[in-house]
Amino acid sequence: MPVRAPRICSCGKVVPSGQRCACQVAKAKAYDASRGTAAQRGYSSSWRKASAAFFALPGNERCACGCGRIANMVDHIRAPKGEVVSLMVV
Repeated sequence: MPVRAPRICSCGKVVPSGQRCACQVAKAKAYDASRGTAAQRGYSSSWRKASAAFFALPGNERCACGCGRIANMVDHIRAPKGEVVSLMVV
C-alpha cells in the first residue's frame, strides 16, 4: 500500500504522514485550555435537559447525515445563549 510523502509543517520541521507536529499539538492544547468549560460556553443544565428530551423522541436516535449510526450528540441550530429553539441530531 502506498504511503504519503512527509510534509513540512509551518514551523519548518518535516512531519511523517499521518502524524502531527509537536508545535501543532501544543497550539491545540493551548486553544483547548483557553476555551473554558462547557458551562462557561453556554451549555447549561437546561441545554442538557433539552438534548436528552430530543433524544427521547422517536426517530431521533440515528445520525442526521444518513450514515445509519446511533447519534451520540445533539447540535443546536441557534447558539446556546438563550432558550433552545430547535435541535438536530448529529
